[in-house]
This record gives sequence, structure tokens and C-alpha cells, in this order.
Amino acid sequence: MSAQTRAILTNREVVAVDQDPASVQGALLPTDDRIMTKRLSDGSTAVALLNRAEKPADVITTARAAGLPPASCYTVRDLWSHTTHTTTGALTAEALASHDAALLRVTPHCG
Repeated sequence: MSAQTRAILTNREVVAVDQDPASVQGALLPTDDRIMTKRLSDGSTAVALLNRAEKPADVITTARAAGLPPASCYTVRDLWSHTTHTTTGALTAEALASHDAALLRVTPHCG
């Protein structure tokens, strides 16, 4: 297998979402079939932003639309790039490649 395939299959953060003890299945948002969410046992939510288009696109939602509880700040962990940032609610994947996905772990607090 290629190094890229190995990196995808052994990404511990992504595997942790799949094997979360809460055993909750992810679900598409009824208002936007490009967004899938999954509540996790630690109170965070996994949010997948999907680009189903034939060209790069921005995929945008909010913590509220993704079903997270109200908070003044959210911590967002990008599970593919292994980077963390904070937001007041916007969840975005800008210029997401065609048929690609961003996978975020969103926690309703900063710190």
C-alpha cells in the first residue's frame, strides 16, 4: 500500500471517531446533505464536510446547525491536518477538492 493509504488507515484521531465508545452512527443534516455529524462520548461532535461537486468548493456550516450546544467559543480539531483552532461558531472547509471531505472534531468550549 502507498504511504498515503497507510497514513489514512492509521490516523489515530479518525479511528477514534469511528470507534468512539458511544457507538453513535453519523447522520446527514436534514438541511444540508454535505454535512454529516456524530456525537462523541466526550461531549464533542465529529463533523464531516463533504464536497460532492465536480470542482473545488467551500463547504460551510455552523456549530449550531451541526447540533452542538450553545457556547461562546468552540475548539475545532482538523483530524486530517492535525491542526487546532477556535471559532465562535463557523465551521468551514474552504476550496475543498472535488469529492473530498474535511473531518473536524468540535468541542463546545475553548481552552
